[in-house]
Amino acid sequence: MILSLVLGLLQLGWVPLDAVAQSTQGQSVPKTPPPVRRTPDAPPWPTDFEVGLEAARVFADYFGVVQSDSLLQRVNDIGYQVASQTGYPDYLFTFQILDVPDANAMALPGGFLFITRGMLEQDLSDDALAHLFGHELGHVTERHFARSNRVETLLSLIQTAAVVAALIAVPSSNNGGYDYDEYEQRYRLSAGGKEAAVQGTSIFGSLFSELLARGYSRGLELEADEIGRRFAGRAGHPMAGGVELMTKLHERIYEDQQFGYWSTHPFFTERIQKAEAAQDAGGSPPRPAEVQAYREQTQTRLAKLADTVLDDDVALFLYRAALLANPHGPASIPVAHQLVKRRSQVEMQKKDILRVYTPIIAKYDSLLTLTQTVSVTDSERRRLTAERDDLVRERDKLYDHSAEIVDKPGAGVHFLELFLENYPEDRRAEDLRFRLAEQYRLADRPDDAALTLNRLLRDVWEESGTGMTLVSNPGAPAEGASGSTRSAWRERSLDSMRRTLPEVNELTTSQRILESTPSDSVRLWAHDRLFALAADFDSLELGSRYLTKYPRADAAQQVRDRVEKLAQKRVLQGRLHESLQRYQEALDQYNQVVVLAPWSKAAAAARAGIERVQKLAGS
Repeated sequence: MILSLVLGLLQLGWVPLDAVAQSTQGQSVPKTPPPVRRTPDAPPWPTDFEVGLEAARVFADYFGVVQSDSLLQRVNDIGYQVASQTGYPDYLFTFQILDVPDANAMALPGGFLFITRGMLEQDLSDDALAHLFGHELGHVTERHFARSNRVETLLSLIQTAAVVAALIAVPSSNNGGYDYDEYEQRYRLSAGGKEAAVQGTSIFGSLFSELLARGYSRGLELEADEIGRRFAGRAGHPMAGGVELMTKLHERIYEDQQFGYWSTHPFFTERIQKAEAAQDAGGSPPRPAEVQAYREQTQTRLAKLADTVLDDDVALFLYRAALLANPHGPASIPVAHQLVKRRSQVEMQKKDILRVYTPIIAKYDSLLTLTQTVSVTDSERRRLTAERDDLVRERDKLYDHSAEIVDKPGAGVHFLELFLENYPEDRRAEDLRFRLAEQYRLADRPDDAALTLNRLLRDVWEESGTGMTLVSNPGAPAEGASGSTRSAWRERSLDSMRRTLPEVNELTTSQRILESTPSDSVRLWAHDRLFALAADFDSLELGSRYLTKYPRADAAQQVRDRVEKLAQKRVLQGRLHESLQRYQEALDQYNQVVVLAPWSKAAAAARAGIERVQKLAGS
């Protein structure tokens, strides 16, 4: 991958930035990222906003962000409470959760703050979380990126990489990465699409990891600590939250001047001492009305900026950020409307057979339901209804063409998934789901195959003498399936499930099928597979995930026993690293046990190991 190599050399300082201006598939790569395209009447960006915007968007795309979760509400509630007390009204702060297991947080110029899922799994109190956000807000308000040549260079490289990735991701045929195979008469992912997907992913990995792991210099981190304490204190959070934050981070990081894990950061022993010496401001939390007004103002400004952006991916990012700023406020419906409308416009730019209509139609339906409880104008309600109905008509017009594709024996996974997404109640549903399950199984995706077969069984199973009603075409009359047809599908699906369940890898897959299947036979097979997996799975993460979701299931105790053994094994690995003076590796093992199996006996040994290593760090 030449582009990945060039960017890797850039990061190490071996290639001048001008060298990036090369040709990719006949296209010239700019030396510097072009500005975000906007409408002619667009107002100026807020302070540093454009500097961080592109990096924030690709950062979220690369790692993935949590879209809906109770944690997301908590993060934004605490984040905006602290942000409202910074005294920097020009900044537009946003808070998002990166779907990353490592414990970390970072701030990008302009006010884009990210916290990882792993950090939220550290069981931080609201006060500690407020101090964390205060720290990151301090990096933004003091413009630390402009005072760190290293961070500024990384941001520039990320922006340049985004431009390169965008160029290589556009196949020459301009068909979204798909080519039509005349011989098999079906669409396939083109070679250019595959290459673009691989290169587009590899371009960002080292740059993001470097920015997320290393951060700012010692002096700037100490300054952000002090400012963060001030911001959190103004929001009514005691200094004990800062001590808790630094102590928990200290548990994860071994400090050594020569070989330290975060050697550019100040020692946590010093940071803890400063947090302990800080005096409580004695303030009270801001009035809820004050924070709400701040969130409404932030939402309005973000939405207005999104309205001026011509680049769809950037506009969608800003609309989502605006919606998170104040998801239940009076302006949330107009913002949600703009978001779903822009999503619809993006979808309509794709080749017609690659469009996914039904999820967007469902979003419109949800908005229309909300308008029954929130005051909106009649014209706004009619506009929502008209846009929703237009999508339904477009989907229905595409039906014959889509059916022709999936009726061919060689239709691939992607088109089967698309058709079932758009026409889930179609009369072909049983056949397509069965074919999709078989393709999943052949592609070594047994969990997807089993869940698809389980859906099919539920659809065709007889209950109380009534069968499923099938729809052959949206808007067409319902057509009942005969008893013999249902019986045939049951037998066919049961036979495939019998062959598929022994290959399932996830404990949660077997449990889901066990709890939802209408078949006694499948229930028995799922039970057997679940307990077979529970006896010998080798992933602590897999067991932890199961116990989080099904703590009182019949297999839970056997899974706990297995998790205990795996946790003990990791503790032993940690002791081995410790004996070899690989202290950060030891802490990594110990912390995984504490996070993934906090209830286990091994967790007590892991906590003792953490304490031993940190004593060495402080000695």
